[in-house]
Amino acid sequence: MGEQFDLGTVYRAFDRQREFHNSKKKYRLFGGAAGPGKTKALLWEAIRKALLHDGCDTLLLRRTFPELEASLVAQFRRDVPTWWYRSLNEAKHVVTWENGSTTRFGYCRNENDVYQYQGAEFLFIGIDELTHFTLKQWQFLTSRNRCPIPGTFPCMAGATNPGNIGHAWVKALWVDKAPPPGFERPEQYDPADYDFIRARLADNPIYANDLNYRKTLEALPEELRKAFLDGDWDVFAGQYFDLFEIGRHTARPEEIGMQAWWPRWISIDWGFQHPSAVYWHCAMPREVASGERRERGEIPRLRPQTQRPSLGMTLLAWAARDGVKNPAGARRAA
Repeated sequence: MGEQFDLGTVYRAFDRQREFHNSKKKYRLFGGAAGPGKTKALLWEAIRKALLHDGCDTLLLRRTFPELEASLVAQFRRDVPTWWYRSLNEAKHVVTWENGSTTRFGYCRNENDVYQYQGAEFLFIGIDELTHFTLKQWQFLTSRNRCPIPGTFPCMAGATNPGNIGHAWVKALWVDKAPPPGFERPEQYDPADYDFIRARLADNPIYANDLNYRKTLEALPEELRKAFLDGDWDVFAGQYFDLFEIGRHTARPEEIGMQAWWPRWISIDWGFQHPSAVYWHCAMPREVASGERRERGEIPRLRPQTQRPSLGMTLLAWAARDGVKNPAGARRAA
């Protein structure tokens, strides 16, 4: 099978899907409105990679198992002829193709579930509804994106609507072309590695003229309507700060130039029913604040810790100890 995308009559890609398949970038995002065929494109990209190179492995992920079953697995069972593959392990959700390659269907419900793939290597990793995942999960999975077979090009792709918990970091990497807060080694970020294929409802001929479906999307709450109908990446559904802006509300430590004499204090959420959280804050003097930034800013010293409620006092001790040792090693957030 050649490099140009062509799987014959089994899968006929729409124009926007074809643009996704033919992209040569290492990290692709097929994102935007609901209904343009993102999940199907992701599935067939994994199949294409598996069939193109003998003996390679590919991986497709959703955040939870029910989501996996209802989307990627369901589409596989419906659309892929059984004579295309050698076997299907229903228990492990692993497809073995006639050329010895495999496609694995998996999920990462918990933050650390990505570590089940430690030691594995995949020529292609596709993540459906990428904004349901965290930046930490994404960055770990990039380390599993490798292949020892000569002539291969390991790559990853996501398919997603705007919104949800991962909206900010996904938007930063692909839409804004900038490393998001929390991105390890931001100096290593290369925007040339990222390709954003914007998808809209009209890109799918099946739904482009479906007035009933469009009417359904138009009746959604404002944020969901913007995300699912317009593919608007300026929405923040599923995030606490609905007006949060990276450029306005964050800064790197070296940009602040914290001084030892600036007032600072601690705030605590004891977390009797939830994890405890301890933060260090600092007030920037009015005359020091620059540009249009607020005259008073706060610097969280510690992120919320995932600890049982009884550890609140322990976290307070850690915060006091670390804050005294290194009060300037924080990221500013208003």
